[in-house]
Amino acid sequence: MRLVEGDFTKKTTYLRSPFATAEQFSLTGARALHIVDLDGAREGRIVNAFSIAKIRLLNDIEIQVGGGIRTETAVEFLLGMGIDRVVVGSVALRSPELFASWVKKLGVNRFCVALDLKDGLIAHSGWQQTDASDFAAIVHRLIDLGIVRILTTDIRRDGRMEGPNIDLYKELVEKFPTVEWIASGGVRSKEDVAALRTTRVAGVVIGKALHEGRLRLEDVLEESC
Repeated sequence: MRLVEGDFTKKTTYLRSPFATAEQFSLTGARALHIVDLDGAREGRIVNAFSIAKIRLLNDIEIQVGGGIRTETAVEFLLGMGIDRVVVGSVALRSPELFASWVKKLGVNRFCVALDLKDGLIAHSGWQQTDASDFAAIVHRLIDLGIVRILTTDIRRDGRMEGPNIDLYKELVEKFPTVEWIASGGVRSKEDVAALRTTRVAGVVIGKALHEGRLRLEDVLEESC
């Protein structure tokens, strides 16, 4: 399923199974998958555990999972099934001491933090709430904690295939060069991927453009070689 700006009333459901889709990406040459449990993001708990576990059966591919991960038990459950990295948003933002305890116990490299933006505000709780907290202060706190990877989605571009916010990612990389920024939202073509590469982000999340055939994974991978 894909949403527009995280709005569950603006969803597109694809009939192909999650495992078949992930398997095809893997066979095409993808070496990393970004999975979001959308039901989990809305409900605040892991909902699609069976599908995630089945995808984890694929070999030679790195998998990170996000969506509704609000407890240490949920983190350990995903890591226990072999997920390489867990994406945490709401807890990292609203319960920093709790998140710090997870990082200390489980290791900094097992986490990617999602700091998603909507109209200049940080969005959390499945993008259903926004927070006016100081973005830079939060990033510095995460850097002090040892966090390396931060995923940032420009929510107003998510699912619209109107192009990514190049200026945003250029600014983030320039201000926080030690962070491995992952860009998400609006990617529609290999030209968009090339433009993001000039910003020196560490990675790009591509979703709807692949599912709807607007962009071929093969073309992206060729450009990356």
